[in-house]
Amino acid sequence: FLVAISEPVARPEFIHQYKLTPYSLYAAVATNIATENIVSVLERLSKNKLPKSVMTFVRECTQKYGKAKLVLKHNKFYVESEYPMVLRELLRDPTIAQARVIEEMNAEVDADGFLTHTKAEEMKENLQILKEPGDDSEDEDDDEGGEGGKKQQEEGPKTVVSFQVKGEAVEQVKRQAIELDYPLMEEYDFRNDSMNPNVPQMDLKPHTRIRRYQERSLAKMFGNGRAR
Repeated sequence: FLVAISEPVARPEFIHQYKLTPYSLYAAVATNIATENIVSVLERLSKNKLPKSVMTFVRECTQKYGKAKLVLKHNKFYVESEYPMVLRELLRDPTIAQARVIEEMNAEVDADGFLTHTKAEEMKENLQILKEPGDDSEDEDDDEGGEGGKKQQEEGPKTVVSFQVKGEAVEQVKRQAIELDYPLMEEYDFRNDSMNPNVPQMDLKPHTRIRRYQERSLAKMFGNGRAR
């Protein structure tokens, strides 16, 4: 768990030392580890009571991360979010506003001029792989599959909004988003990429055995049909 949420500082023979940093917490959220899950597991595994300053640090670093994404799609860059207010706040910054590409008249846009489309959801198979064997959360997930799952089916797929940015201004947009406390999670929509050729199919050697941690890593990287 510490490997997923922190950075290694020292790894001697007996006691390993890790450090929580904003970027290690960004990476944790990027792999679908929820903020409150980080806090609760740290509380459960800590020998002493978890300081409030640590809980505050974790929440402050993760509350905005993942609210907006930088998506490479059809060789174009888009800033995407489930929350239109987040995109509006980003566009108040002059640098990001100047980097925006105004969509064509026939594009499907909302009142703010944002493109609207269906959210790329996590695949059930990959969510299953991400569970540790004997994880206590499996029972909770089964319960959610009854009521929560039905609710999700009734609500239907979620809609996200996005706007395009100039390719040459992407690095500036990323820096400004960090300044605004909205670091952008980066994704590549490879499934809908019709511009670049597909990688030739590769076969593993017959004796090759994929280890569980490798499956989990790949599930985290490609769980929603995009590369993170």
